[in-house]
Amino acid sequence: MTARSDTPMWSRLIPLVFEGRMSLQAQIREMLTGAILDGRLPTGVALPSTRELSQQLGVARNTVALAYELLVDEGYLVTRNRSGHYVNPEIVAGRAAPRRRPPPPPFRRRRGRPAFPTRSRSSATS
Repeated sequence: MTARSDTPMWSRLIPLVFEGRMSLQAQIREMLTGAILDGRLPTGVALPSTRELSQQLGVARNTVALAYELLVDEGYLVTRNRSGHYVNPEIVAGRAAPRRRPPPPPFRRRRGRPAFPTRSRSSATS
């Protein structure tokens, strides 16, 4: 049975900048990728659950879940049913090249339309 990794390690491993240019999700992804490639995250040790890591880092659970999902898609992590996320041993051994996703297209607003639906004042008061 594999043990969960050391809890306090995660806040030291992933120092977040809450007012930086890079999203929190991207920061988590970058820090975990670097730790995997540097060998600071060994294979066979489960990463903390999304709930645990989000509580330790002070971010939304969805932020961690999306970062994990991207790392799985890129081949850095593997999932085991009902067990969690683990470092992909093939990435560490150099047998698998990381798969890069193309960046998402930039968000563009349509001309003449608000970015989010709004209600008119007359419908809001009735």
